[in-house]
Amino acid sequence: MTQLETTVVSLTTRGEQLAAKRAAAQDALEKATTARQQTLLSGDLDDQRTLDKLQGAVDTAASALAGIDDVLAVLAQQKAEAERQLAAEREGIERAAAADRLHKQVAAIETALPDYLAQSRALADALSEISHFHFESHQMAGFLQNTMGQIEIAANFALAELKSMPDASGRAGRRSRASRRPRRSWKPNRRRRRPGRRPSRPRPAIPLRRPNSR
Repeated sequence: MTQLETTVVSLTTRGEQLAAKRAAAQDALEKATTARQQTLLSGDLDDQRTLDKLQGAVDTAASALAGIDDVLAVLAQQKAEAERQLAAEREGIERAAAADRLHKQVAAIETALPDYLAQSRALADALSEISHFHFESHQMAGFLQNTMGQIEIAANFALAELKSMPDASGRAGRRSRASRRPRRSWKPNRRRRRPGRRPSRPRPAIPLRRPNSR
């Protein structure tokens, strides 16, 4: 367990303990408030000592509850920050592992590609030797030569790109998270009419006059 994981666990445990303390403080405040209320309703209003004692119990309970609430708010901020740092740490570890896997995969491709091209070239040469009297062999040889050329060109670009992608997993994760975000629905851009300006109406067509025949 890392230091950040220990911190998150410790803050979670402390939060649970404070939550229990808060429940007890809330119960004490309710009891003190009820006792003061009952005394004010049916007790001796001239017994100022008892009234002050009950009021002090209410103030103490309310102060204790407010103090616990303040601590819980600070604790929640500390826990959120520790969880954010822990998530960033785990993401960095995952990116490093993904980069290492990608490096090994690129190395395997570079190792296998020359053997594949050599075998394909040998097969194309063997087919070319009989292509002058066998049409299908001629077609196969041409197909192999064309395919080898395309693979060699594509491999030069693909391997260079793969070698420059040590953070491929992180970018892929960001793209996947962005793809899960809700997209805004497209709406046609309607032209807004200026205030105080009446919309123009189509003018009626003017009938053409026929020339008077004399």
